[in-house]
Amino acid sequence: MNDTKEWIAPTSRQLAYLRYLISQAHSAGVPYLPIERLDRDAVSAWIEYLDVLVQAHWNIQRDLARAKEAARKDGPSPYFATPPRARAPDGYRPPYQEVPTAYDHEHSIDTYLTEDDHEIVYCTVCNEEW
Repeated sequence: MNDTKEWIAPTSRQLAYLRYLISQAHSAGVPYLPIERLDRDAVSAWIEYLDVLVQAHWNIQRDLARAKEAARKDGPSPYFATPPRARAPDGYRPPYQEVPTAYDHEHSIDTYLTEDDHEIVYCTVCNEEW
């Protein structure tokens, strides 16, 4: 038995909506999608998938905008700001950060304190700060 499926062209409304979803999905990172040779079932499947993807992207963008607006109104959250060592609780240790490799020298690490008591780590050879 050779059951081959007949190619059925998608409707113009399906193609128009798919083109719209693809244009919106590009901002979410979806690459170019060739739709010229897709049949009606494939177009329906892509519409279903991209509709969910675009809605999720819009929801994330909306939530990020709300969070930025709330941060602008309320000021920065104390949970996201690293305190200076002078005001840090006892036993506080800053998060471990690996020193990036330099290809032309070996980093010589030193520190200095800013006016607001933040400790800045830098390389004395290339003056790169971390």
